[in-house]
Amino acid sequence: LLSNPLRGDIARVTTTPTSSAITVVRDYGGTTGAIWQPGDVLFLLPPAIAEDDDAYTASASALNSNVYNLVQLVRMNMNITRLTDEMQLNINEKTRMMLQSQKYREFRVRKELNKWFGGRSTQTANTYDTIRTSGGVKSYLTGGTNYKDFDGSLTESSWDDYLNDYFTENYDTSNIMCFIGPKAKGKILNWGKARGRVELDKDNSNKYGFKIDTYDYDGQLVSLVRCPLFNQVPTVSGWG
Repeated sequence: LLSNPLRGDIARVTTTPTSSAITVVRDYGGTTGAIWQPGDVLFLLPPAIAEDDDAYTASASALNSNVYNLVQLVRMNMNITRLTDEMQLNINEKTRMMLQSQKYREFRVRKELNKWFGGRSTQTANTYDTIRTSGGVKSYLTGGTNYKDFDGSLTESSWDDYLNDYFTENYDTSNIMCFIGPKAKGKILNWGKARGRVELDKDNSNKYGFKIDTYDYDGQLVSLVRCPLFNQVPTVSGWG
């Protein structure tokens, strides 16, 4: 992506220049767009790259998503406003409050899913899709041992192997916070109870707004936070 601040315009270069000169063709919304002149100062913006490309920073991308997209949240917010206006005219107060509460709950769910699993796919076509520059939390955890997909199942040995890899790679860490799906957390707690490795949050103290149970892995503590919404993501399916 090239930015021309003087003309207030941005263009995408889809072919690799073979010299110091480039040709910018504008074709957006049926117009030729801003005219770029020789001598204009241009800024090179982060390119569209694969999330897991180790040669670049994963977040340095100009990307678009159709899954839990930020655009969906904006549209839903607008729909809530319109729905509120319509209900004030055509629906009684009790029904209006019920429907409004339902829409707001749906909005909060999508907002959280976007925060965790907001997808990013390279957008190169000349369309009206909104470009987004970041994905959810998962997109920043690619590589290394920060993220683990249990792929619909979990065994005690695979959990121990994962923790061993994590603490070996992060040898200066002795206490981590693990956000995890309900199914996986239930299994881990059962294994831990049988071996005296678990300290349950029996008082529901909700530290930091969460119910946190602690799993002891050879003196290194893993704070487990259950994320119910992980059940709604097909690629995670309650495991995380």
